[in-house]
Amino acid sequence: MSESILISLPSASLSPLLSKALSKLFEGREKLTPIQEDVYLLELSGRGDVPVFKASFPALKEEISPSLKALFLPLYDPHRYLPYLSKVEPGQLESLFFLASKHPEIYQESFPLLEGFDDDMLETVEAYLENSSSPLFASYSLYVHRNTVTYRMKTFEERTGFVLEDFSSQMFLDCLIHQYFDNKQEIE
Repeated sequence: MSESILISLPSASLSPLLSKALSKLFEGREKLTPIQEDVYLLELSGRGDVPVFKASFPALKEEISPSLKALFLPLYDPHRYLPYLSKVEPGQLESLFFLASKHPEIYQESFPLLEGFDDDMLETVEAYLENSSSPLFASYSLYVHRNTVTYRMKTFEERTGFVLEDFSSQMFLDCLIHQYFDNKQEIE
């Protein structure tokens, strides 16, 4: 599974410079796709590529443009979160979790991702995240078999497209589920 980062350049003329810098960093493992004028989707597929990008962002910003900005996404659906790239300050790399803590409407608008799942599935995801991504410990807290947790997590990831290898992605999903349940209780 690849991880996605939306990148906004102040000018399309800087695109070749960005491509060259990313190619040096990731040795061709990256995929940079234009999705809108001056906005690109960076897909990283190598294990550990996201931390490398995060650590290299200050140097990229210095080399390419001080107003370079990026939004790290926990799932492969860049169009859903494209409007929020404008909320990222120039020169910053934000995760969706930290951006949503400043703009709670992001959670509200993400509720449709969870619709269609029953409470058991969402409680399983919540237990999995709260038990350090351990199917075994999540199964203990839910009183179900470990394979049940593994199956539910695989199903959830396939149906939503969430990539749960990054801490901020896990936090975004955990907060999203909590707010979803809170919202559901208020409605009932």
